[in-house]
Amino acid sequence: MKKILGLDLGTNSIGWAVVNADDNGNPINIEGMGSRIIPMGSDKIDYEKGATITKNADRRAKRSARRMGKRYKMRRNKLLYILSKLNMLPEQFKFKDAFPEATELQKLELLPIKKKTLQLDSLQHYELREKALHNKIELQEFGSILYQYNRLRGYSGGGDEDNDTDKKKIQSEDDQDEIKKYETRIQKFIIKSVEQSDTTFKVKGGKDKGKELPIYNIVVLDDDEE
Repeated sequence: MKKILGLDLGTNSIGWAVVNADDNGNPINIEGMGSRIIPMGSDKIDYEKGATITKNADRRAKRSARRMGKRYKMRRNKLLYILSKLNMLPEQFKFKDAFPEATELQKLELLPIKKKTLQLDSLQHYELREKALHNKIELQEFGSILYQYNRLRGYSGGGDEDNDTDKKKIQSEDDQDEIKKYETRIQKFIIKSVEQSDTTFKVKGGKDKGKELPIYNIVVLDDDEE
């Protein structure tokens, strides 16, 4: 038995494999194989520093983002098409052209909502959901609820980098006394009431920066306990 070393020499990569073969050169099994990719140009500096991200990996990340965006738009267009057919489409949605056929929804182009157009904020959406549990609502209001569910589908609330940072802070013995202890639960609750309190707070950022807004008291039922 003899060993055969195979090399694939490229302009910025090297592939190798070691094969065990019989005396006639017929391969028996692969003992080992691998590859080394050496970035060129500006990526070479990152490679020398120990960075392992290649141009192909960067292209894959961008391609994945484009695919996710395309899937979101198709999912949104399908929902808007169905809402339109059922007369449930909220009035603030305007389109560049008329609705295409169901097989060509990728051509549907949603126009930006004009400034000063009346829209529901986050609190009003929750109030609308709570209202729908006990009272009859308009078809357009129900369509607005469905659109919000579709728009926020899959949101997890933050990135891994922030989570890792929080874990490091918790593990630090010096900061243990300063960390506020709290419990996080993900559970379905029944909203009993939403009432505006006399207390206000000052908004630190966003479109309402500097404004004094009221704090709301929300009562929920958890296993028949408020």
